[in-house]
Amino acid sequence: MAKIAIPQEKPVVTPPVEQKPVVNNPKNVAALEALETELASYKGKRTIFKVLSIASLGTTAAIFIISNGKYSDYTAKVDKNNAAYTTWYKGVYGGDKNPDNSELAQPISSGEYTSPSILPMAGAAVVGIGLFLWGGKYGKLARETQRKN
Repeated sequence: MAKIAIPQEKPVVTPPVEQKPVVNNPKNVAALEALETELASYKGKRTIFKVLSIASLGTTAAIFIISNGKYSDYTAKVDKNNAAYTTWYKGVYGGDKNPDNSELAQPISSGEYTSPSILPMAGAAVVGIGLFLWGGKYGKLARETQRKN
């Protein structure tokens, strides 16, 4: 048998492309780390202030709900006492006669009743809004720092 010669192609060798070596510039790394630290600080402060503002506004709502509930209890007690007085009055002075309104207890207004809790409630609301806005400032600083990054 005769040997058949298969022509061999020479492999194509491409010269390596010269690349510039990547050098970590210590100034850039330090600046980047400083920006990341600053960003983390702003995000942490933003979170703390937002959580505190939510807690403060929650306290405001709790004081309001508790005050209204206590006022409702107070007016129910006044109504109960007036009903008992009316029953007594009818028993003593005759079944058809009702007492005058001047003889019945009149509940004080809601504002008067809850006045001791109005200042803490308003203070908690003002503090909550202030903390929310302050947290927003740190959120804005975090976004600006992230853009620098």
